[in-house]
Amino acid sequence: MDGGQFPVTLNLQDALSRLRDHFLERIIWVDAICINQKSSEEQGRQVEVMATIYSYAHRVIVWLGEAPEDVDGALEDIRLAANGEFTEPSKKEKIFNLLQQPWFHRIWVSEQMLL
Repeated sequence: MDGGQFPVTLNLQDALSRLRDHFLERIIWVDAICINQKSSEEQGRQVEVMATIYSYAHRVIVWLGEAPEDVDGALEDIRLAANGEFTEPSKKEKIFNLLQQPWFHRIWVSEQMLL
């Protein structure tokens, strides 16, 4: 930000605080900062290159916000399912609730999941 200040939402402040590592320098792409949110044209251009941006990342971390209780453990359940270890049908509701979070309904996220 060239040494200046940039106001952020409480959600972004929470994310940056939790993702901060005091021992490791990180470069973090934050679309709310890196993309001009007042320009639909720029947002459209950036959505088109999201796959390229992510392909150059060494690691991708997505901040979904503070986890509601009804999704606690859902990511672990998805990992287990991907490894063929998922057996409890009752855990499907947690996964469904996780996928109902606002992040998963962003257009560019939906596009990337289809690739």
